[in-house]
Amino acid sequence: MAWLAASIVAFASFTNTELVRDVVVLDSGVVVAATSGGVDVFDGRGRPLDTLHTEDGLPSHETYAVRRFGDQVVVATARGLAVMADNGEVSAVGRGRPWHGLPEAKMEEGMQAYLQRLSAWEARWPAAVIPAALAEDGARWAVAMVDGRLEVSLGEHLHRLSVPGMPQAVAFSGSELLIATSEALFGVDAEGRLRPVQHRLTAPFAARAAGAALEGVDATGQAFLLSAAGVRPLERLKLKDITAFAPGRTYLGVREQGVWSKAGRRLTRTGQLCGNHVTRVIQHQGRWVVGTFDRGVCWSSDAVTWRTFRRPALPSDVVYDVASVGARLFVATSHGLGVHDGRRFTHYGFGGRNPFGLEALSVLAVLPAAGPEGRAAVVERRGISWLGDDASLIARERGQTDVSEHFTAAAAAGPYLWLGTEDRGVLRFDGTSWTVFHDGKDLPDNWVTALDAAPDGRAVVGTCQDGVAFIDPGQETLRLGHDQGLADDMVTGVALGEAPRSAFVGTLGGLSQVEGGRVVARFGPEEGLADPRVASVQRFGEVLWVGTEAGLSRALLSAPQASVVSP
Repeated sequence: MAWLAASIVAFASFTNTELVRDVVVLDSGVVVAATSGGVDVFDGRGRPLDTLHTEDGLPSHETYAVRRFGDQVVVATARGLAVMADNGEVSAVGRGRPWHGLPEAKMEEGMQAYLQRLSAWEARWPAAVIPAALAEDGARWAVAMVDGRLEVSLGEHLHRLSVPGMPQAVAFSGSELLIATSEALFGVDAEGRLRPVQHRLTAPFAARAAGAALEGVDATGQAFLLSAAGVRPLERLKLKDITAFAPGRTYLGVREQGVWSKAGRRLTRTGQLCGNHVTRVIQHQGRWVVGTFDRGVCWSSDAVTWRTFRRPALPSDVVYDVASVGARLFVATSHGLGVHDGRRFTHYGFGGRNPFGLEALSVLAVLPAAGPEGRAAVVERRGISWLGDDASLIARERGQTDVSEHFTAAAAAGPYLWLGTEDRGVLRFDGTSWTVFHDGKDLPDNWVTALDAAPDGRAVVGTCQDGVAFIDPGQETLRLGHDQGLADDMVTGVALGEAPRSAFVGTLGGLSQVEGGRVVARFGPEEGLADPRVASVQRFGEVLWVGTEAGLSRALLSAPQASVVSP
């Protein structure tokens, strides 16, 4: 018999663009912003035009800098360079190496000459170097790296220095190099000696090169100019917590609030996805609900406009799991449970209001229907709380705490509850007894990072560094890793398929599709995936949601068309 497999038709990205890293204004008046969720584009009146994602040609949603050439733009991303043409089309250029900053264009320098200069920069340093700020002046050049290391060539001598904070901008001014980081201002003299610049400003700073000087804005909104003569105050802006600004400070990036005009009008669209590091996607009461690693939870009925909840509505913004339990929405966080009853969130947890009998602060998972009786279960590292129909505590199961207290993943299907651990493989509970699956016979590694199961007893187990294992009743465990075609051995999310030994497998190197025990397709940013660093994978019929560290991807699955594997 041949098993038929659905295939991914296309990816669509959902991101949050409120963290702005650079802004420019084109000759046409169009505003372009580099953000953590792609490139935001606004018209001359500040109205949103588009957000460019990986499916539009960007190498990555993590964009860091933009440089304009008329109405064309060079974009620096975490996975290489891209060019945005005046018609909005995007194409990747260069060697695919990460750039967190770009040098300023020289006077009368065209885009092609600029790209050639960037290529020469790439050839200058090892692959491990990630530039945050760059400058050159004749034979002199300087590159500040994301870790604060600084290389300065002053003709015959190369100086290696270190500065605190994230480098923002560097520029040569006379015989001196000027440096602005998020935390401080410095100068490097002709002998390569680093000196702090005295000032009365308040960190953190945003800065950009402006010829032979640096323009900056401090945390209070005070604009300033740093030159060889020192710091000169400029205007005081209405806005505070500036992360980026266009030349002339006509448009500004405000910390976690998007792009604003100088007059104080927000340009960035509201109602966005709550965060870009997505840990969980579910359906609840006709809505899509998304949990994130550091930005709380949000829901939407149309996947266009999202309503966000963070602290203090939640116990913590670090969300591990989200579950629909009857009319209630359970949010498992690093500091307890947030339960929404249709009107508001209530906090529950160890050391506080604790009707669920929790014995640890951090809650790993909430399973809507687990075990032989199909009851909801709350899982934390010391055990399991079984809940009744009214979400009250019925029983407490300590689990196999003598085997492991380091639970890392959970799944429930049919009569079984499955727990992944950090040190002892997988534990399966059938209502009366526990079965242990461990490395050697059953698993490639005991450090379990992802888990999904089916009612018939099948399961797919993802591990920290040795790929996945398919557990099938009555059959030997099947192991697959990078050598067998997986995008990477570090597995972060799995979604079991209907056919035997079939699943979508998320890794730190991309998404893989497994059918009949064979890898049949791999997906990364080149195919439109939000980011190769997958954090979660969930399937709902013909819709596949892939949470990554840089955005959420939704894939529509085609109906089965062809037999791809014969078992």
